[in-house]
Amino acid sequence: MPNKMKIAIAQAGGPTAVINSSLYGFLKGFSHCDNVQVYGIYGGIAGLIDGRFIHLNHRAVGEYEWLQNVPGAALGAGRKPLSEQDIGRIILQLKEKGVSALAIVGGNGTMWSCNQIAETAREMGYNLQVIGIPKTVDNDLVETDHTPGYGSAARFVAHAVRDLAFDLESMKNFENVRVVETMGRNVGWLAASSTYFRNSPDDAPHIVCLPEIPFNMDQFLESVNKVHRRLGYAIVVVSEGLKDKHGNSVSEIELSKSRDHKVLGGVGGLVSERITTELGLSSRYENLGILQRCTHFMVSNQDRLEARMVGEKAAEALLEGKSDIMIGLQRGLGHAMTSSEVPLSRVVNQERSLESQFISDDNFVPIASSFKEWLYPIIGETCEYGRMEMRPHVKAIGDMK
Repeated sequence: MPNKMKIAIAQAGGPTAVINSSLYGFLKGFSHCDNVQVYGIYGGIAGLIDGRFIHLNHRAVGEYEWLQNVPGAALGAGRKPLSEQDIGRIILQLKEKGVSALAIVGGNGTMWSCNQIAETAREMGYNLQVIGIPKTVDNDLVETDHTPGYGSAARFVAHAVRDLAFDLESMKNFENVRVVETMGRNVGWLAASSTYFRNSPDDAPHIVCLPEIPFNMDQFLESVNKVHRRLGYAIVVVSEGLKDKHGNSVSEIELSKSRDHKVLGGVGGLVSERITTELGLSSRYENLGILQRCTHFMVSNQDRLEARMVGEKAAEALLEGKSDIMIGLQRGLGHAMTSSEVPLSRVVNQERSLESQFISDDNFVPIASSFKEWLYPIIGETCEYGRMEMRPHVKAIGDMK
């Protein structure tokens, strides 16, 4: 009887609401195989270094269906910078266990790790297949239409900003401005998703600030003032990675200016404070925080299906003997998404910014209408809100009793 092919899978980096669907898909991809043994790596990259292997019963994949409905990383993830020594130790751990194929679910840093592990294994003379399974809420991986995890996070941001706007509009005689901060250290994909329900200049968000566009505090404050004068309130969305024209972090600049003042948190808290001190408007800072990546009740069904698909396709690719690739997503006719295989060498050390085709020259909300069309199949079904008609009913004096 031939030896079983031993395969390992790890989850790395920050989780998404659908990262476990990729794990389920991976196991499902081997459910028909008798000649493989699948291991899970407990604790992400650190677990790989330490050799923390757990047995996964791929033949009883039905026992793992719950993975599709649970956020966080079921195997444990976390972040761990890799040294050359760490990579060498990973190869030795895999070799000792007899593992000949490795898949890691992760983002930019993980794809770099996959590439380094594959190269080091070759240098050490160890025959190891390595495949990257993409996930990140930031949507900053290249060579894929979008990244599993982004659709659900974008769906959450879009709904959260719309709901905050309806709440603030009803309280505008008491509150003036709300500043909503989204994830996106260097890219504005999540901040852009906040505009999904915006159909007119009066709809929120009224101002969106992206890392791709240099931030100018004076111009920003002027814009806030204009919106408030026109509508009586303003919803502002800022990406956490705002930079000035020199590429410097706005939050670091503002912190250095605000040493004598109490600041509320990230860049959103800093600009919110400036709105209050410079414009005299009440401003509340709303940091959507980790909820963007873990809120399962807002999962996009399309996102879940795609996360599962890339997991399944990774399993198929390993069975076909493929290596040194990332499984990407490709947009087909209509809203259909198919998988693609991309060399890791084309993915590593790259970062995908919000593309120029989706950025407009609007001074307040610089998001092109084409972005909403692009986002529609990813974000999934949504519901529209109605509005009370606010025309006062006035009776003629003669009709009054």
